[in-house]
Amino acid sequence: MDQLLHHSEHLILYSAVLWQVGLILYLLLKYLVKRLPKKEIHHIPYGPSGTASRTTPQQQKTAGTPGVIDVEVKKNIAVGKADSTSIKMDETVKGKVKTQKNKLKELRK
Repeated sequence: MDQLLHHSEHLILYSAVLWQVGLILYLLLKYLVKRLPKKEIHHIPYGPSGTASRTTPQQQKTAGTPGVIDVEVKKNIAVGKADSTSIKMDETVKGKVKTQKNKLKELRK
């Protein structure tokens, strides 16, 4: 019975260590993959038989493609300076409400 308990303790300990090492490796690889620069993939055109097309560029140009199509795009872009605004700050004067109303009326005139 002692041996079974001893072996189960070791099994639990070793499995916990393995899970921790696996988790750390997973997180490190995930972090490093995000840091790698993206590479552009260039596709090679293949013909219908699965091999590379052996036509010349002139043959490809005249093989039913319409060629260059001019499309007129109208964009209305307004470029100008932003409107400037000026903000005037009045000093706050403590006093009665009636006197403040009188000052506002004078400013409106």
